Amino acid sequence: RGCDQRKRLVPVNARLWVDVQLPPPDPILAGCWDAGCKAVVVGDSKARKSFFALQLAVQLASGRGPFLRWSLPKARSVLLVQPEIPAGHFQARLRAMLRGLGLRADALADRLHILNLRGVGFTDDVWDEMEGTALGVHAESLIMDPFYKLLHDGDENLARDVRPILRRLDGLCENTGAGALTVLHTPKGTAGDRKAIDRSAGSGIVARDFDAGLYLGEHAQGDGALVVESVLRAYPPCDAFSIRFDCDAGIFRIADDLAPVARTSRTRTARGPDAASCHAALLGLLASGPLPVRAFDERARERLGVGEKRFRELRAGLLEEGRLATSPREGRPHGRLFIGTPEQIRELVSGWANTNPDCFGGRM
Repeated sequence: RGCDQRKRLVPVNARLWVDVQLPPPDPILAGCWDAGCKAVVVGDSKARKSFFALQLAVQLASGRGPFLRWSLPKARSVLLVQPEIPAGHFQARLRAMLRGLGLRADALADRLHILNLRGVGFTDDVWDEMEGTALGVHAESLIMDPFYKLLHDGDENLARDVRPILRRLDGLCENTGAGALTVLHTPKGTAGDRKAIDRSAGSGIVARDFDAGLYLGEHAQGDGALVVESVLRAYPPCDAFSIRFDCDAGIFRIADDLAPVARTSRTRTARGPDAASCHAALLGLLASGPLPVRAFDERARERLGVGEKRFRELRAGLLEEGRLATSPREGRPHGRLFIGTPEQIRELVSGWANTNPDCFGGRM
């Protein structure tokens, strides 16, 4: 192991080596990614990869698991390197992520450190300083997002330009003992048509120089859902599963209602998610009560990922079936309209009538 070419190559005698007690693996994500090993997250531009990486960092630092399907054996010291997003925007994301996960900042317990390096070129000096920082904060996991920003000069499509970065990542793992995870994007086209290991953009050696690969592919039904697949070097492959980004909470959640079927060129021309799935998603938005029509429409279109015409068809279908209802205006003539299940609307309007009988005639 190791990247120092000056080290002597010393073979081990297998007859004796089998009885040597080596340190056991130190899993960061159980059954997936170990300390001292490299990992990648790969997804297209709409997969919210940076939110995925930030959620992983926060959950690792807090020790609050599981992270989606993976258990977290223990809390970890994390160094998150982000050279892409302005610091103010990234701070807002961090605050929202903590709220979405139901965590206070104290839950991080000084275990999450962030290097905001927007505008910084990754020269050899910067790499050396970054390694020193990782050692200084006792980092057990390094998360670097995105990969292409780690190139100071060069082309991510050329193996000769990428190899020095891969050697640097090897050195970070070797010298700090931490696991290093980077985030890559997919090239144009339908990623689901390719094997998981071939989905990342850039030089092909990047796609294979890792110990754990997590792939976020668009789900066949759209709806903003993703299929998570893995390619693992030292562990059996994990079963694929579906996730959705909860726009209200700002975090990823497992979507157990969706079979893990990735979108391919054969499925991408389909009209979109079937009506039954869409209806269930729309009604799910009302689980906590009725919503103003405008807020409902905005959240519903974000959740479904469909066009205006398709959304109106779906909403009209639920209204015609009597599964949705709308209220009169709240405090005529310029009050808000609400939408909900018929029972929710009856209860809402009844409450209005009791508190403001002049507007509602004292009755529903």
